[in-house]
Amino acid sequence: MKFYLIVFAVLLFACKTLSTDYMDHRKSLNTLSCDINSEQEVNATLFKLLAFDTSRVNDNVDWYYKDLGFTLYVLSAMNPDSTDFSSAIEAYESGIKVNPANSSIWWDLGICYYFQGDYRQALNAFEEYKKHSDPAYFDEQGYAEMISDCQKRLNE
Repeated sequence: MKFYLIVFAVLLFACKTLSTDYMDHRKSLNTLSCDINSEQEVNATLFKLLAFDTSRVNDNVDWYYKDLGFTLYVLSAMNPDSTDFSSAIEAYESGIKVNPANSSIWWDLGICYYFQGDYRQALNAFEEYKKHSDPAYFDEQGYAEMISDCQKRLNE
């Protein structure tokens, strides 16, 4: 309980001194990685993200939704029987509403649809990923593998 009170106090201070760019706060809010994360780390990150006041942020708020979506995705993926990624999908879709050109969000959204078994929606998201990707950062192999697998599963 004491930990959460300290976190709340820090978040309250952060909100009062909030800059207009989410990236200025991203590192302190999201400590998750693509490596193994404990459930405690995921829940702590989720708590911080949900407490964050996005109404005072003008720049890069789409990345807030990407971080929130990733956190919710990891939380769902921790349960090996889970195929419900609807909370993560909702967060990613909010990010896309803010910035439809964020290819990273499109990729993550496609992954969620894929693991949820909605291969048609996954294909659409991966196509948007390709459309909005900077050629220097486009993952041609990953894209081709996901497109091929989605099409194969749709034809089964």
